[in-house]
Amino acid sequence: MRKWLTLIALVSVSCNNASAATINAADTSAAAVRTAIKSASDGDTVTIPAGTSSWATTVTCSKTIVIQGAGIDQTIIRDNVPRTNPNFGIVFSMTGSGTWRLTGLTITSGTVTSIGGQGSINLSGSSHAFRIDHVKFNDLYNGGIQTTGDMWGVIDHNNFITSRGLVGIFVAHDSWQGVGSHGDNSWAQPTNLGTSEFIFIEDNTYTCTASGVQDFVDGLGGARYVVRHNTTTNGSIGGGHGTDSGRRRRSVRAFEIYNNTMNATSLFPMASYMRGGTGVIYSNTLTNFQYAAQGASYRDVDSFAPWGACNGISPWDTTDGVVYVSGTHNRGNGVALVLTDTTKNFTTAAAGRSCVNFSVTNVTQGWSSVIASMTTTTATAMASNYGVARNWNTGDAYQIRRACPSLDQVGRGAGVLLANDTPTPSGPVNQVFEPVYVWSNTGYTIAQCGGGMWASVQLGRDFIDNGTTPKPGYTPYTYPHPLVVGTGGSAADAQHPPTPKKLKLRWRARKQHSKTIGLTGGNWECLAKCVDIAIPVRSTNTARVQECHNTIGHLFCDSVERDFCGGDPN
Repeated sequence: MRKWLTLIALVSVSCNNASAATINAADTSAAAVRTAIKSASDGDTVTIPAGTSSWATTVTCSKTIVIQGAGIDQTIIRDNVPRTNPNFGIVFSMTGSGTWRLTGLTITSGTVTSIGGQGSINLSGSSHAFRIDHVKFNDLYNGGIQTTGDMWGVIDHNNFITSRGLVGIFVAHDSWQGVGSHGDNSWAQPTNLGTSEFIFIEDNTYTCTASGVQDFVDGLGGARYVVRHNTTTNGSIGGGHGTDSGRRRRSVRAFEIYNNTMNATSLFPMASYMRGGTGVIYSNTLTNFQYAAQGASYRDVDSFAPWGACNGISPWDTTDGVVYVSGTHNRGNGVALVLTDTTKNFTTAAAGRSCVNFSVTNVTQGWSSVIASMTTTTATAMASNYGVARNWNTGDAYQIRRACPSLDQVGRGAGVLLANDTPTPSGPVNQVFEPVYVWSNTGYTIAQCGGGMWASVQLGRDFIDNGTTPKPGYTPYTYPHPLVVGTGGSAADAQHPPTPKKLKLRWRARKQHSKTIGLTGGNWECLAKCVDIAIPVRSTNTARVQECHNTIGHLFCDSVERDFCGGDPN
């Protein structure tokens, strides 16, 4: 009965949205838009007319409203927002906790040419039903979109253009479920692939003319994102940052990357580069990429506060506590990478095994790295990924240990909840083992998966080349996302934008696994995309439409009564 009641409510609201107002900004200036937003109530639409304005201040919105420009390259905002406190280069700051939408405009570069670090559109808060769509980010001196907090929603049908190699979308879930910071709680909760509990990035384009291939999507701080049906030129779609260079912020937590078309204008190693977390990568079409996916743990070859290096000494990783080999370097000063100890046989020193892929620590200098190769009396360490010197001097003490797995590495899921800016080590890694699955990608020039870089992350264990076979038990979430309305910016969408009230009701119905029915009049295309079943009355005469809706409503109620209450069929 509850599902049927949901349908009745949806029909009524979909037919009548008289309470929602449209507030027209007087012009395209930041001041005019700010005034219109101040006048709006939850559920309203603020429109920004066609025209061009330079913005030197951030426009902030915490309301559950639609902000709608006249369309891409019609409403144009020039970014002249200072990169200093309190604006940090942010053009729009969206902080609403309810259902909201930002659509139909272009943000282009102005006279401020310093690089911003917060995203031209910055999202924060706890909305689980936001949408950003049909926005053009035209060669900015700032990233496109950045999210923090506990956000779910969809970013779709946007166009990202950069000649500077800037990230299109940067995702973080620092306070997942409103708990804690740094992504700690995201790493303490189940992965839940195939659900709505992600930021969905779909049907966008990203074009980069800078040298090499840059990140279209990146993440940190427990980020959870789904990237699907996008087209990139010189843009990779990776697994984001690890628990490493972001310092206290944790790795990306979970990702689903599928049905994207990724093109590189010159050969590049990998289309998706993973540094932490788990997920799926499948059915992507590649051009000029050697591998579809490859994984690494940066802590194998460098140390990052507060975690240290993954060297068998750090309390953040799992280690067997064994010092397999120890001694001193005895062959010269300032020797890069190559440890020499003529008293040892490194080929059998690790309990009868080779020391390759074990960790060597220069105890005297305090650095660690992975052993890449060896001879009987030498062990060669991997170079730092950040250019830090790795030299040996005569008399330097060393230890060879082993650690696996490392905290938050590729192929790991939920674990113990950490807290505070200076967390207490949790002992051996007790995170759920959840390998990344990779399948049915096409167009790579060498193989679907490259081998794990360095030591901790291994192909066949932490990420699986599954050929053309999907991950067992995995089902992707609904596409297009339920919050997406229209097929790409039709005239009907522009004239009749979806209100937050419609979106919220439809979202709730989907979460209850209910079907939605919409009754509408002559301009019916937009609502048809909001619901599972649309019943249009093809007339623009309001009275005629209402008469038909009344009849349909009576028929519907009669059907419900007969099905559930045993009413008189006559």
